[in-house]
Parts: sequence; structure tokens; C-alpha cells
Amino acid sequence: MISAVLAAALAVTPISLDEVREASRRATSAQLSELDRLRAEQDLIRVRSALLPQVRLNLNGSYTMSGERDYQLFPSAPITVIPATNQGNLRFVAGLNQSVFDPALWANAGVSSAQLHAAAEQAREDRLTAELEGIRRFFDLLRAQRSTVVIEARVKNSEEFVTRAEALFQAGRRRKEDAISARVNLGNDRIALLQQQALAAQTCAVLAAWIGREVTSDLLAQAPASLTAPPGPAPSFDQAMATARKSRPQLLAYGALTKAAQDAVAAARAAYLPTVSAGLSYDRGSFTFKPFFDLSKQHSVTGSLTVGWDLFSGFATSAQVEQAVIAQRRAALTLEQAERDVAADVLSRIRALEVQVQVVDLAAQNLKLAQDNLALAQARFDEGAGSTLEIRDAQVKQTAAALIAVESRIDLEIARAALERAIGALGPGVAQ
Repeated sequence: MISAVLAAALAVTPISLDEVREASRRATSAQLSELDRLRAEQDLIRVRSALLPQVRLNLNGSYTMSGERDYQLFPSAPITVIPATNQGNLRFVAGLNQSVFDPALWANAGVSSAQLHAAAEQAREDRLTAELEGIRRFFDLLRAQRSTVVIEARVKNSEEFVTRAEALFQAGRRRKEDAISARVNLGNDRIALLQQQALAAQTCAVLAAWIGREVTSDLLAQAPASLTAPPGPAPSFDQAMATARKSRPQLLAYGALTKAAQDAVAAARAAYLPTVSAGLSYDRGSFTFKPFFDLSKQHSVTGSLTVGWDLFSGFATSAQVEQAVIAQRRAALTLEQAERDVAADVLSRIRALEVQVQVVDLAAQNLKLAQDNLALAQARFDEGAGSTLEIRDAQVKQTAAALIAVESRIDLEIARAALERAIGALGPGVAQ
């Protein structure tokens, strides 16, 4: 029996909130957003490459062998014999081109830079979302496991009451019905315990799947220190919104997209302006090797300056500018709506946290009263004044109060984490 208990204990893997949070930041959704950020980073490099010198080298060598051929201009003309020829060709070209003035290239680089900023903030937003989901699943497991402990305590209490009721019956101080009623209540409590253990196993599998563990892992949630700390007050709405405007990745991402839309308008309008580019090329070629490697011969150097100006594009440029302006307006409206949505979310999170702080206090008071009531009912029963119904009622109320105390304190931690995530300041400690 002892070895079985020891094996079961060794099979359980303790897991802390910090471990869950770290693993949640690597959730699939967060990794996908990080890949989008990396793709945006490479896109910026690609766009900026057009602003840098473009260097191209080309080396070509060929050798042609032509056999002797007969050539006749018309049927009665004499046949001319073209002798066989062997001819080589070597050619080397080096070219450099540099954009001197192209407002569209600079504007497009600004668009890509803003889009990279937006992608980075969106990746951070998704990491926060994944982390909060991990926090919720961790506390769901902790809730289920602590609720299991509460129900186990009720089963133990019911077992002790069965022993007491049967002893009192044997002593002739209680009726047989009291002992039978106590056994029925014990059976119901054992059923409730089995159901709670199944729920704990389910929440354990859900958490394991989220953090990349085997779903068959038997995890034991370790309560963080914040769970026993006195709950602090909720921040004011103005303080929370000030933090959200500076830290909430979603708002920063929409702000970056608005900046990208503004740069896109500038890029579209740049089509009205001329472009200037410069080029330099070096060319050398020869039919044989010897003159090819004589650096004093067989070469040419060409410099160029090109000015281009699309004076009329059939109203295509004006249409592109108008489309960019419309996209800018859409981005601005989206940002305004996002700010309102975040404000509503922050306010609701603050109200939920304020209510939960009060609930925790009331739950602690109720638990103390329920414990006193159960002790009083048991004492009355032992004295022969109470009944099994009174005991059962007190047990149920005490268990309910204990479960509410556990759940309310965990709900407080989740509410605080949700508020911190809403303002973009999900710190390393949930209760901080």
C-alpha cells in the first residue's frame, strides 16, 4: 500500500505558474505571429534594398566551331566553299546602378517599416493573449485540485459522522435511521468526489495540451505566493487607460498601421514626381584570351544619368492616390474604434476586479460562519439534541462556503491578470 502511494506521488509532476506562463508564450498562436513579424522584417529589407547600389557582374565565354560549307546564291550560280572557322568570344560586364531621387522608394520603405512595427506589436499582443490563456488554464487546474481537497475533507467528515452515528445507535442513544442516513450522505459525497476528480483530470489534460506537454501528464498546480497575499485595490480607470495607451500592443499595432497608411499616401503621390538614377558600367570583350587579359585594350566604360517623369498615366496615379487616402481613413477609423473597445474592456475588467475583491472578503466571512455552524451541529448531535438533517445541512453549507472561498480567490487572480493583459502590462507576478 505504501509503495503504491509513493509511486503515485512520484508520477505527479509539480508545475508552477511561472512555468506555465513561460511555456504559454511559445504557444502555436504566438509562434505564428512571430513568424509574421519575421516575414515583415524581411519585407522591409527587400524594400530598402532598392535604395542601395545595385551591382551586377556578368562573365560569358563561348567558342564556336563551324565546318566547311557550300554556298550557292541561285541554282545556276557557281558554288562557293566557305572554309571551316573556329571563333571564341569572351565578355565581361560590370554594372552599378544607384537611385539618386525616387520619393516612392523612400515612402515605400516607410510603409514597410511601419508594417514591421505593427507586426511586432501584434506578435506581442498574441503572446499576451496566449499567456493569459495559460494563466486561466493553470488556475482552472488549481481550482479543480483545491476543490477536490475540499470535497475530500467532506468525505472524511462524513466518514467520521457515520462512525459516530453508528456508535450512538449501538449505545441506544440514536435511531437506526440516523446511521443509515449518514451512510447515504457518505455515498453521495463519494460520488461527488469521483466527479470532481474527473474534472481535475480534464483540466489537467487541457493545460498540458496548451503548454506542449503530453496530455497524459499528471500535473500538480503549485499555488503562487500571490494567492495568499492580501488582495490589493483595483487601479482607477484613468490610470489604467494611461497605461493602456502606452503599453497595449493592440493600440500600438493599429497606430503603426495608421502610420503605414499615411506613408502609403505619400508613396502614391510620389508617382507625380520625376525620378533620377545614375549608372556606371565597365565592358570588355575579345575573340581570344590574349587580348582579353591585356588591360590596356578591349574595354569600355559607360556612365549614365537617367531622369524619368510620367507626365500622364491615364488617371491611374490619381486613382492610386485616392485609394491610398481611403485606406488611410479606414486605418484612422479602425484605430479610433480600437481605442474605444480597449477603454470598454479596461473598464469592465476594473469593475470585475473591484467586485471580486469584495466577494473574496465575503467568502472568507461565510466560510468562518459555516465552520462554526458545522461544529455546533455536530456538538448538538452528540448531545442528542440535533438530527442528521441538521448535520447534513451544515456539511453542505460548509463545503459550499469552502468551495466559494477557493473559487473566489482564484477568480480574483484571473480578474487581475485579465486587467493587466487589457492594459498591456501583464507582469511577471499576477498579483503585482
